[in-house]
Amino acid sequence: HRKEPSIMESPELSAVDEKFIFNVSPSPVNSFRLRVTFLQDATLLCFGISHHICDGNDCWEVVKAFCDLLSNRPVPSFALPPDTGGVRMSDLVKVENECSEAESNFHYLTHAQHYDNGIFNLAVTVWRVLLTILAVKFGFLAELAAKFIYIPGAWVDELRVKSQAELKDCSPDIQLTRNDVIAAWYLKSVYSPLPTSMSPDPVDYFGIINLRRFIEPPKSGTYYIRCSIGAFRCFFSVQQLKEESVAEIARNIRLATLQYTSTESVRQGLRFSEDHASKSLTLALRGTMSLGVAVVSHWTTFDYAGLDFSGASLDGKKASVIFVNPMIVNNWHLTITPVAIVTKNGSGGYWMRATNTPTGWERFGQSNKSLFPA
Repeated sequence: HRKEPSIMESPELSAVDEKFIFNVSPSPVNSFRLRVTFLQDATLLCFGISHHICDGNDCWEVVKAFCDLLSNRPVPSFALPPDTGGVRMSDLVKVENECSEAESNFHYLTHAQHYDNGIFNLAVTVWRVLLTILAVKFGFLAELAAKFIYIPGAWVDELRVKSQAELKDCSPDIQLTRNDVIAAWYLKSVYSPLPTSMSPDPVDYFGIINLRRFIEPPKSGTYYIRCSIGAFRCFFSVQQLKEESVAEIARNIRLATLQYTSTESVRQGLRFSEDHASKSLTLALRGTMSLGVAVVSHWTTFDYAGLDFSGASLDGKKASVIFVNPMIVNNWHLTITPVAIVTKNGSGGYWMRATNTPTGWERFGQSNKSLFPA
């Protein structure tokens, strides 16, 4: 019943994860795990999938198939990804209108500019990560902490309407999505409290794209597991994220999304990855490894709350999902960049699992009052 976003303070997120989340071993033998925890009034299911072979869409399909198995409904047969048989995924992108060679090259080079090639650049990136870890350890950089945020759906709708009204005279005319304004709001909550001395610092925002909808689907009755995500990059500075309104930030995110989700951009992005599959690529970042990068991954299209686990219910009553705790585990347990995962809660609101600086969490409520600077 909260009218504004609120932080789940108790229990601590680390305590929740310690009991109900576990690391998935990088060993190929343990690429998928399922753990069931029975409580008196609930059952907790923990699905663990290695992210290097699966994405959010795969996780959703696996959980959905689990529900179908419980209810004796047919599930798709497992198939190998097309590229294991020598097919290029870029050739499976559904193209309605062919682009000119110049436009294709533009999209290819756009993706290429986000990466540096070579062992030397890889070593530099690793060194920068190590320096960031040491700086956090010795207190020179703020340590990011993860928390759960509940975001009311009505508040998001109001923020979206107000942002859209502010952009009514902007060209081109675009329609913001709820995910756009949620991402923009999160960026302001992280970067608004930063000191003025950091204002010139660059921030590279990465949004995650599900590429499955652009690729020819598997043959009827089959499904293949493959990490099929892309990312779009949006260039900001700390000063922009501090001073610009949520509407302006969301507009930049929407424009970048439209550019990177054009069919030709998706195809050329896949083609660039295929052409450099054996190369040592690293992100060509402009800023530091700490607050110079931010990522938001939206899982709002995966309707976990709409799944029905009644096949496992002894009394025949509907068994529904009431809470989803998304977590992406990295083997180094690094939290050196602001990262957020957004899911729906089943009643029109959202849960966001996000990291922020201690100051950002302290001023969390204040940041909601400065979303539209005069």
